[in-house]
Amino acid sequence: MDVPTVGKNEVQCPHCGHFVGPASRCSNCGMRLEKRMGLKLLRLSAVVVAIGGLFLLQLYAKNRELPLITIDRITPVMNFATVRVEGVLESDARKLRSGSVLYVLDDGTGTLAVFANDVPAGKLPKAGSRIAVAGNLNVGAGNEVRMQARSVALLETPPVDDYISEFRLSDISAHQVDERITAFGQVSKVWKPDPGSKAPHKIVIEDPSGTLEVVHWLQEPIPVEVGDPIEVSGTVGVYKEKIQLKLWSAEDIQPLEIEAPVDAQRMHIGNITVEMADDVVIAEGILGPPKSIPGGVIYPISDGTGTILALFWDKNITGEERDALDEDVRICIEAPVVVYKGQLELVPENVGGFQVLE
Repeated sequence: MDVPTVGKNEVQCPHCGHFVGPASRCSNCGMRLEKRMGLKLLRLSAVVVAIGGLFLLQLYAKNRELPLITIDRITPVMNFATVRVEGVLESDARKLRSGSVLYVLDDGTGTLAVFANDVPAGKLPKAGSRIAVAGNLNVGAGNEVRMQARSVALLETPPVDDYISEFRLSDISAHQVDERITAFGQVSKVWKPDPGSKAPHKIVIEDPSGTLEVVHWLQEPIPVEVGDPIEVSGTVGVYKEKIQLKLWSAEDIQPLEIEAPVDAQRMHIGNITVEMADDVVIAEGILGPPKSIPGGVIYPISDGTGTILALFWDKNITGEERDALDEDVRICIEAPVVVYKGQLELVPENVGGFQVLE
């Protein structure tokens, strides 16, 4: 029996079973036929779909919002990772000698040094400004994690002015138990107990020297948020070997109204006086032999007109910038004048607060 040969472009009529070539109707019964898509057309359609899919995938990847993470979740193993962080500037943004801009960001869980190659138009953001940064993390000396920013955006929120503590939180000790004191700091954490719980409310305040846990059982205290500078008065206590300050009335928590910072004055060290406490000055000089203290290091700095102490807190200045400091090195320092136990000090707020001069 002969088997009919079917050509590559022939179709079988669904009505009479007759095989016919490319046509709109069956030549045997006149039934309308559906045209079969050609193989070349199928291949072309597949290529178009594939190219379109790749384009859409690339467009999605390019415009996909980076993950927003908190600074305390950033670790050295995240080297080269691309992330997004939002927070408050711990100090004024500062242009470095290299031409890049340094932002020291605080999101309430920690601080992160962010370096950006693009200098924004107009004035750089001030301390307390809220910004969002996105970029690549990189690990420097001592496993210090930084960010090389791709973008820096100023967020539309009310600024919070920076401040200088009247005394160091690290000075509060267990020897002051049951003593009533007043402390100043910036809120770094706020914790509220579950409804019905007998646990206290907790507020952690900080200054460059350390932190202090503030606890209270008040029903309607003055609300505070991370980043707020506040004044707290209470009784010193110790709980699980940790210093606490216990508050007893709503008046024990007061927000601080801080004046806007003024431009720094360039001065000879010999002209810096006690009356200039809290003023920001710029001075140049040669570093003397260092002295280690808990949480930092102190260098005397001299310029021929006088000598003053420069205090560098480990919390604020670490890594390569800290390693560049040494005896006989000449630096330019921009910092507030601090009077501590009758001694004048310059205390840079971050790595942008000083530059090593050649």
